[in-house]
Amino acid sequence: MQGVENWTVVGLLGFVALLYTVYRAVKEVSKDFKAPLSEANSKIENHELRLKNLESGAKNLNEEIESQKEMIRLILVQISALAKDDKEAIKKASENIDKYLRKQF
Repeated sequence: MQGVENWTVVGLLGFVALLYTVYRAVKEVSKDFKAPLSEANSKIENHELRLKNLESGAKNLNEEIESQKEMIRLILVQISALAKDDKEAIKKASENIDKYLRKQF
């Protein structure tokens, strides 16, 4: 019986060694999968950051365009008043342009 128990212990130790070997092999293979995955995640994060910057830039550009549209509208009102030689309208348009510029800067 002693011999059977020894073989059982040896068998268990062998099985544990086999499991450990399989574990190390799986761990080694997983490194091969993790490296490209990590690189891909890094690229995704970089693209997300670039996208946020583009969205922010687009928002700023839209605000700038709206600001320029308003300034053009005020200038056209001024030109119209000048063309009509309406002194009151010229003065009012000049004041509106002045107010707008002070508000912007």
